[in-house]
Order: sequence, then structure tokens, then C-alpha cells
Amino acid sequence: MIFHRFLMVTVLVLALTLKVGTVSAATVDFNAGVDMGTVSIGQTGTITADHFGNLILNKITGSLPANGMITFTYNFAGNLVSGFLAAGSSYSYIDGGSDFAGKSVSIAPLGLSSTNGTVDGFPSTALSVASAQIDFDNNTATSTIKNFSSGVVDYVNLFAGLVLGNKNLEIAYSVSAVPLPAALPLFGIGLAALAGFGARKRKKINAGLLAA
Repeated sequence: MIFHRFLMVTVLVLALTLKVGTVSAATVDFNAGVDMGTVSIGQTGTITADHFGNLILNKITGSLPANGMITFTYNFAGNLVSGFLAAGSSYSYIDGGSDFAGKSVSIAPLGLSSTNGTVDGFPSTALSVASAQIDFDNNTATSTIKNFSSGVVDYVNLFAGLVLGNKNLEIAYSVSAVPLPAALPLFGIGLAALAGFGARKRKKINAGLLAA
């Protein structure tokens, strides 16, 4: 029970320390970590994770280009007894004179998720989505980061778990173009209207200041 709580606290702390515009979220020394840098669409590969006894702690960070999606598939050779997988994304950039920022965090198997975004400081739908799932029956886990924005999204995947028997872990990854949601064109119109509203508001404030 204490070990399970330790895993939960570890992943929660690491996930919640994810900040917009950075992929440096670690507050615990992981025995295996990979900084993938900026990945490109069409890129695939496999990451071999290290372990410490029956405990596996792993962190993967990197950057995802605009309109890109990266999927990580965790295949455990042994019996995955317990564990937590956290996937997070964040972005902060300027496009067309407007400031876009947001982040998304998903933690499995707790079913916890948090997503938020802003345009020029006003709340808006987030332009990146993170998801995480664990299948204890088949000893696998999957996380996906989707970047619907025109900027770069930083991502972090954090796994902490207990594996019995063979402790080998291979993490396959693939990068592809993000599928375009049917509602995204309407969302784009909404963003344009929101940005226009923000510009008018700033203009009004500036005019008031000049008049004073």
C-alpha cells in the first residue's frame, strides 16, 4: 500500500509540475530518461527502458511539430503488477499577433485529466491533447500527444511501475500527421473572432489612456 502511494505521489508531482513552454518537469531522479529533441512526422523507433530491481521509472521528453501526433506503446515483458502513466503537453507561442498558450495532462489508471488553453489571455479550447491508458491484463500501456496548433508542443511521458519476472520494457513510438477534427474549422473561426475581440479591447483601452 505504501509503495502504491509512493508511485501515485511520484507521478502526480511530476505531472503537475509540467509548465507551459518547458519539458523539464522532473523533481525525482529517474534511472532512465530520454530527451528526444524535436521529432518529425514519419519518424518511428523503439526506446529500451532501464530498471532498478522490479521497479521501472521512465521519463520521455521532446517537442512535437505543428499538426503532428506522437504515440508511445509500452510493452512489458514481465507481469505489470501496478503502475501509473502520465502524459502531458504544453505550448506557448505567438501567431498572427496573438498569444497562444495551453497544456493538457492525463494520468492512467486514475482517470485524471486536465486541459486548458488561452488566446491573448482569454480562456479557449486547448490546441494540444494528451491521453494515457494502461492495460494490466495484457501488460501494455499507451500514450498519445496531439498538436492541433500552428506552434511547437512540448511533451512529457512519465511511467512508474512494479513488474514481476522479466523486467525488459520496450517503448515503440511513431509520429504522424494529426487527424483533422470535423469541428476544427469552426473552432478556427471562433479563435479569429476571439482574437479580434481582444484586439478591439486593447485598442479601446489605449484610446482611453491617450484621451486621459
